[in-house]
Amino acid sequence: MTLAAATRGSLVQRAVWWAADYAYAAWRQLAVLAPPWGASGHRGTPRAWARGSVGLPEVILLPGVYEHWTFLRPLANALNADGYRVRVVHGLGANTRDIVETAERLGRALARTPPPAAGRVLIAHSKGGLIGKHLLIASGAAHAAAREAHAGGDPAEAAARATAPASAGHRGAARRPADQPGAGQPGAGRPGAERPGAGQPEAGRPEAGLPRAGHPAADQPDPDQPGADDPAEQEGRALGVIGMVAVCTPFGGSPLARLVWAPSIRAFLPSDATIVSLGRDTSMNGRIVSVFGRFDPHIPGGSALDGATNVLLSARGHFRILGRPETYRAVRDAIALLSHPG
Repeated sequence: MTLAAATRGSLVQRAVWWAADYAYAAWRQLAVLAPPWGASGHRGTPRAWARGSVGLPEVILLPGVYEHWTFLRPLANALNADGYRVRVVHGLGANTRDIVETAERLGRALARTPPPAAGRVLIAHSKGGLIGKHLLIASGAAHAAAREAHAGGDPAEAAARATAPASAGHRGAARRPADQPGAGQPGAGRPGAERPGAGQPEAGRPEAGLPRAGHPAADQPDPDQPGADDPAEQEGRALGVIGMVAVCTPFGGSPLARLVWAPSIRAFLPSDATIVSLGRDTSMNGRIVSVFGRFDPHIPGGSALDGATNVLLSARGHFRILGRPETYRAVRDAIALLSHPG
């Protein structure tokens, strides 16, 4: 998965790219404090993004670790301007939870509202792509969409029949690991589900939830209220996810994760159980478009994914690439590809 392009440039050039990347990241982190209006006009909010064409798939934003949804605002604004309805997932905090648990919470959040007729596409950055891939595998949505597209049918319609994955508390003891026969079938294998603590709610944090169009997140059912959004009831509800566009996702992990002691970062080690299990299961890769640049200071091995549609951009960086026009064009084209394969 190593790309020769990832090592191009002199040491000085790479240092400049690295510095510019972190400067962009710091600026985007401060965006969470910015009001909706600025000198350049309206900055874009989930309520405004809920309006768009019903003929286009709904876009679900999945930020990376230590990222708020505002980190992806440039992409969301551009997509919404082109008619896409954009949703965010509230309640993820800094996105430091276990990948498997977060994917299960995402599935339950999506199951709260019926999927649109055109389906849903995940737009993910970094760790968000790992979360999204786990959801695609666990729910079987992408598998159904790919099978329907191959048969000449409507992938969005097939994906709409895929359902929310079971949470750890409802799966039972009998499961096959992803590298054994039967893996890749809808609901089989569920990469990384064996990790201790997966599926257990983190104390003090609310359940993730998608706001309905035109309503603030505060209007959503309170997951801490008795009987609200029971995970057992979420299972079996349609998700409508037809695929994912992942930007700078460490599908093979990153050896640089060993330089940081935080568990949320060390989870990206290439030897991590979830990273290994997700890498072994390639059944959903055909429903993923991986977008990345020529130099990523966080992912030395690059973000190319076997069996996926890989899009190499001229941009450099892990964060700054999110604000580049060519990245938006690649994401827009990828959504069209996933919506109308062939």
